[in-house]
Amino acid sequence: MCPNADGPDGGDGNGGDSGGDGGAYVLDALVEKSIVEASGEGRRRYRMLETMRAYAAQELLLAGEREAVEARFVRYFRRLAEEHEPLLRSREQVRSVAVFDAEYGNLVLALRMAVASGDADSASRILPALSWYWTMARFDARSESLVEAVLGFGDALPAAARAAFAAVRALAGNSGSLPDREPARALIEDCVRSGAMDRYPILVPVVVPAAFFLGLDDLAERELRRARDHRDPWARACACWVEAYVRIDRGDWPGGAAALAQALRRYEEVGERHGLAMTLIVSAHAHAVQGEHEPALIAAERGVALVAELGSQEEAGYRTWLATARMRAGDPDGAWRDVAAARRAIGGRVQRHSELELERCVAELHRRGGAWESSEQALDRLEALAGELSVPEETIEVLVAPARVANLLAAGAAAEARRMFPSAVRASVAARDAAAAAQLLARLLLGEGDPAGAAHALGMSQAIRGVFDRGDPEVGELAAALVERLGAPAYEQAYRRGAGLSRDQALGLLAG
Repeated sequence: MCPNADGPDGGDGNGGDSGGDGGAYVLDALVEKSIVEASGEGRRRYRMLETMRAYAAQELLLAGEREAVEARFVRYFRRLAEEHEPLLRSREQVRSVAVFDAEYGNLVLALRMAVASGDADSASRILPALSWYWTMARFDARSESLVEAVLGFGDALPAAARAAFAAVRALAGNSGSLPDREPARALIEDCVRSGAMDRYPILVPVVVPAAFFLGLDDLAERELRRARDHRDPWARACACWVEAYVRIDRGDWPGGAAALAQALRRYEEVGERHGLAMTLIVSAHAHAVQGEHEPALIAAERGVALVAELGSQEEAGYRTWLATARMRAGDPDGAWRDVAAARRAIGGRVQRHSELELERCVAELHRRGGAWESSEQALDRLEALAGELSVPEETIEVLVAPARVANLLAAGAAAEARRMFPSAVRASVAARDAAAAAQLLARLLLGEGDPAGAAHALGMSQAIRGVFDRGDPEVGELAAALVERLGAPAYEQAYRRGAGLSRDQALGLLAG
């Protein structure tokens, strides 16, 4: 019945010993008779042919033994999931990911069997490990339906499990959107009240960022304080990462830098590669914005190495980010090499959505190299692929609109760029990169013959981000051109007027 058994002792459904070398001899004999397939070297894996598996299942049913065999199967893989759930968040992560890679078909089947047999307890014990594995290593389009199936147990689930799975379903962002604020608040409070926040460490990087993004600051700050003292060291590291991301996102660079240092230290202590890689990318971004390209590239390269070691679905995305960082550092040839490496990483289980960000990076590389027509072609490919993947229109706008406006400005079409600019603002705000829209506005205003307005817009970018982007050569060239047009005193005055705005004031002007 097992779709994917491991070695001579993995196919009996209960993890028992099948006889060591004798078991292997029997299984190899079944391979010769075309009843079982074998794969791999060293520790071979055996898989019963689908026709034979269906026949065996029917025979078990007729003999009245199917339920008992399935129950043993579920118990075995429930124990496996519970054993490896904490290890997937530890220094043993690579080994545990390899186990989950090898046993994935069996784990999903065990979860389905638990649901079908009404075994809410086993389903609630298998799902947490799978949920983190899906986030960290393997995209599976079935994941949402599997979570829904487990939630279908309703009150038969332990309260903490029910609250946790409901929060993951709604707040993890897999659907591309978050719920409204008050339903989200209710979900989070249910996680706190039921003890799910303490029982399930994976909720920290799901619930706390979602609360911040939805503007539930009182709730987010409260849960962030609690997460810093979580019983699980990995959850404490996640709390530092969330704090760093949010502080930098809101323009608090000193606070973000302090939280980043803590996050890096704590992830290093725990040895969890996925969280460390995420933190390194945030660190690389912080260095890049401040013009510190060498440490930015070192951090990004290490992040890529970590996700590659995991075999993560996110490798292509990390390589795309590295290409962007190298482009900003003035190394287009190196950036193109990173693009090629990212393309090679897209395949197998890696979701094709990674190609969307990659094509956006390719479009920017072409535009910065003076080939805006080639940039437009890359954006056309992006939109076509997004259509194939049924990506929502608002997400396509986020990916495409700012780049289209930048291409229009490169082509000297300021009037058309002005018409499209509101779309670029919406996209940048949705992508949590409103400062980039202010920089785009500065280029637009210069193209319209308003250098003082352009300098003011550059100042607005600092008001929004908290710092001026010293690492983007295009922004540096724009500032130099404005100084030449206006003179240093007039430029400084206009820039300071924009930089002196509050963040909310600058965002309001940008949206207006």
